[in-house]
Amino acid sequence: MEPGAHDGDRGGGVEGIEVDGDRIVVVAPRPAADLDGDRFVLGALEHLLHADHRSRQHRPPEGLAADRSRRVDLRPLVGVGEVVLGVHESQARGETGAMAHPYWPLFDLVVRTPRIELRLPDEDELITLARLAGEGIHDPDWQPMMGWTDQPSPQLERGVLHWHWGRRGDWRPEAWNYNPVVLVDGEVAGTQGMFANDFAKLGVVSTGSWLGRQHQGRGIGTEMRTAILHLAFAGLGALQAESGYWHDNEPSRRVSERLGYEPNGERWLLRRDVRDREQEVRLTRTAWELGRRDDIEVLGLEPCLELFGAPPCAPAGAPATTSE
Repeated sequence: MEPGAHDGDRGGGVEGIEVDGDRIVVVAPRPAADLDGDRFVLGALEHLLHADHRSRQHRPPEGLAADRSRRVDLRPLVGVGEVVLGVHESQARGETGAMAHPYWPLFDLVVRTPRIELRLPDEDELITLARLAGEGIHDPDWQPMMGWTDQPSPQLERGVLHWHWGRRGDWRPEAWNYNPVVLVDGEVAGTQGMFANDFAKLGVVSTGSWLGRQHQGRGIGTEMRTAILHLAFAGLGALQAESGYWHDNEPSRRVSERLGYEPNGERWLLRRDVRDREQEVRLTRTAWELGRRDDIEVLGLEPCLELFGAPPCAPAGAPATTSE
């Protein structure tokens, strides 16, 4: 939803809000979940978050005062008596998309399954991701990746940071690379990427991912691939998803086969400076539909469609082009 585009009355009996890191505390005589339609509450929270919710430098809405603890008095808006601030259940991030980022809506895009959540990391989570990579993704004697994990620390961790920063910086609708982190019970477990060139014309995406070693062997790899494929097909209207893995990467092969991928040729690349074979696979829209799940939700997608080169206001699952 665009900033300032909220509907609703200025009533609701809200007594105050408080910002504590990424958590928004709303005090009201009724549950915060029931307040999404109250324009004055959403407007206040939006202004707080839009200041710079990534660096956590929150500012009060125009005309309202905030003390050093960042408590904001809503009495000028709601006309109530003494403002009482206390813990309530509202969480600013990942609920309904009502408090959207004003300039880069990809920050508010969330893909959620019963087991995991995918979303772009903040800086603290990105550092956690880099540290996780530094702790090891695979046995050092085996290389299932493209070589970047062979770097020593801290070059490896810095490389993770540079990669994610760079993909945000060079994003274009004609060539994008989306790299959300994978959250398991709120903990950063890895990353599940998806990228495309000329998506609006081709409708084809490619994926790549990795998990920290302590999170492997629990079915999370399949779940995160399933989640990103749901975003691609149901959300963006993709026609085909492609992937690849070294010929001896059994975990990746099993995930791809389980989700309905089919062989799509092979290519020869250098692997630790030795010629080796990568297996290419693809998942068509028809094959994806056969195993489509109904327990995955995508939040905050509509404002992101133009950034992905996807048709605006397209129904979920509509192809990005007019024919397959």
